[in-house]
Amino acid sequence: MATGKRRPGEKHGDLKVALLQVAGKQLEQDGPEKLSLRAVARMAGVSQTAPYNHFSSREGLLAALAAQGFELLATSQAATAQGHDDPRIALERLGYEYIRFAREHPKLYRLMFGAGVGGEGWHHDERVAERKSRSFAPLGGVIRRLLPAPVSPEQVDNGAMVCWAFVHGLSMMLIDGTLAHRVKDDDALAELSRQSIAVILDGLT
Repeated sequence: MATGKRRPGEKHGDLKVALLQVAGKQLEQDGPEKLSLRAVARMAGVSQTAPYNHFSSREGLLAALAAQGFELLATSQAATAQGHDDPRIALERLGYEYIRFAREHPKLYRLMFGAGVGGEGWHHDERVAERKSRSFAPLGGVIRRLLPAPVSPEQVDNGAMVCWAFVHGLSMMLIDGTLAHRVKDDDALAELSRQSIAVILDGLT
C-alpha cells in the first residue's frame, strides 16, 4: 500500500519529477479535464496527500505541466535556431519543429495555450509566462537576422508575431484533424511547413 513516504535514497525533488511524468502521460491519454491529483498519486504509487507537498491544487499541477511544455518547446526552438546559419532555412525549420511539437503533444499543446487557471489564461502565472516568452525568443532572433537593416524592435516583434500566429493556427488545424487529409506523415508535415513559411517570407522580404 502506498504510504507517501520517500524510499531510502530518494530525494525530495524526485517525487515532483515522478508526479509530473505521470501527470503528463495521463494528460495526453485523457486530457486535462480528467487530470486529478488523486489519480496522479495513485498512478505514482504514493498517498493521496503526497502531491500536495509540491502542488497546492489541481490548477497548480496544470500550471506546472504548461510550464514544462513551454520549457520543452523553448529548448527545441533555441536548438533549431542555432543550428542553421541561413535565416530562411532557420525560419522554415522553426516552423516545422513547432508544428511537430504540437502534433506529438496535442493535449499538452492545448493546455499550454488553453484557458489556464480560473479561465483567465496563463498570463498571470509567472512560471508559465516566463517560459512562454523564452519559447518565443528564438523566432525573434531569426526574424532580426532575416529582415534588411536597419531593423527596429517593433519590426522584429511584428514579424515574429505574424509567424507565430501562422504556425499556431496550422498546429491547431492539424491536431483538430482539419489537415488530416493533407498531412499523413512527417514528409508531408515538412513540406507544409516549408510552403507555409515561404508564403510569409514572400511578404517579409
